[in-house]
Amino acid sequence: MKRMVDDNVGIVVVTSFLTLVAAAAVRARSMKTRTIKGSDEDYRTIHLDKDKHYDGVAELASYTYGGHDWILNEYESWFSQGSSRSCIVLGMECVRTGALAGLFVLRPIPGDRVGCLEALRVHPDHRGRGLAHRLQREMIAEARRRKQSGELAVDKLRYSVYDENAASVRVAEGSGMKVAYSYPYLMVAEDEHNPENEFLGRIGPNAIQILLDDCLHAIQSFDKKQTLPPLNTLSSPEEVFSRLKAMGVEVLYQDWKPYATSVDNLGLLTEAKNHTALSSKDGLSLGTIRPDNRGKICIVTHYSTHSDPAMDVLRHFIHWLQICKREQGGEVTSFYCSYPEAAHLALKRLGIVRKEKAQLEYILDLDI
Repeated sequence: MKRMVDDNVGIVVVTSFLTLVAAAAVRARSMKTRTIKGSDEDYRTIHLDKDKHYDGVAELASYTYGGHDWILNEYESWFSQGSSRSCIVLGMECVRTGALAGLFVLRPIPGDRVGCLEALRVHPDHRGRGLAHRLQREMIAEARRRKQSGELAVDKLRYSVYDENAASVRVAEGSGMKVAYSYPYLMVAEDEHNPENEFLGRIGPNAIQILLDDCLHAIQSFDKKQTLPPLNTLSSPEEVFSRLKAMGVEVLYQDWKPYATSVDNLGLLTEAKNHTALSSKDGLSLGTIRPDNRGKICIVTHYSTHSDPAMDVLRHFIHWLQICKREQGGEVTSFYCSYPEAAHLALKRLGIVRKEKAQLEYILDLDI
């Protein structure tokens, strides 16, 4: 009888020990999972200070686009605008280390009652913890709060993102944003190969000259005597507006930002931001050359309502590429152009774009 009792006691002790070990393992796994995911207490949302947080933003920029992130070129403008145009600059700070783990910016578009969302960044050491979703949610909440208090004259938020950036598309759609517009684009960069830049399509030394040669060859493939009559430069915002209105263009997509088509916005683009409008019989292109972290970039959008605008797109490409080579002394190292989707298949057949499916820039909207 005593032997049976001792055996039972031993079984109970062993069972209890195994239960404690199993519980400890579960707790360890739980703690490990919480560390990976992070929690609301691990991070806090802050409003960035221009001087205090520059180094943190610079570090975020070093991990994007092969270290050629555009956000440092815009950093001053986030803090230097007047009250009617003040940006909301949110950051996500790690409570334990004080490091800047994430960034998101809302830039009001004057006169449009639209807030343009930009510069969503999360530091690699803090990814996989839902910080992008949290920044998106908290920016929307902050915009609604400021609208209600009268501090922000915005009715709609807009966010532009490449369709190949599936993670950012999911974040935007997860907050209720919907794709309102999409623009095919072509981009080249005179840069060394970098896996982060594969979306550019064409990359490497002399990429701009190679694209120009390809466009000239494509024009000649239609007609060996094909000439390139000069495009007309439209000198006033009113002229540009009249042409775009006749074409039914409701939203201007310029320099990665969406603007309502209006004389005021065209004045802002052509005067304050040095955009030039070039007009042809079948289309219009609006573009600018400005500094970026590689050197200078030429950014162009081509608008057309023609059913087959490929030839016109080529003409505008060629004129802008020639401007890059002629007027900027070789300092232009990147070329970006969005174009009508109706031109894509023809441009693919001609070898100007290399992917069967057009690469798209999405514009997502959310009413607030």
